[in-house]
Parts: sequence; structure tokens; C-alpha cells
Amino acid sequence: MSEINPGSDEVALTVDDAFYALELLKKKHTEILGGDIFSEDNGQLIYAYQLWGPEYHYLN
Repeated sequence: MSEINPGSDEVALTVDDAFYALELLKKKHTEILGGDIFSEDNGQLIYAYQLWGPEYHYLN
């Protein structure tokens, strides 16, 4: 994550780990208020919106 967001102490979960975390949170009735989605491009993590295009950028 420090390659994408220098100085950040964030970590990225694998897809399997993310689904496992979602199941744990669901059992505890814990809400998820936000998060970032990443994808891999040529062996590097990038924000998914960089692949999806501007039509998917919005705030609600």
C-alpha cells in the first residue's frame, strides 16, 4: 500500500480474506461505512476506479 499511498500504514486484504472478514462482520452485525477497492495491473496495485473509468466516480 505504501507504493500507492506513501506514508500510509494501511494494508490490503486478498479477495479470500476480504470475504472472510465480511462474514465475520456480518455475524457481529457490524456496518461497513466505506473502503477502497484495488485491482492489480501489471503486477502493481492500483485503485480500481483507475481501470473502471470516470463514469464510475461519484459520491452519494
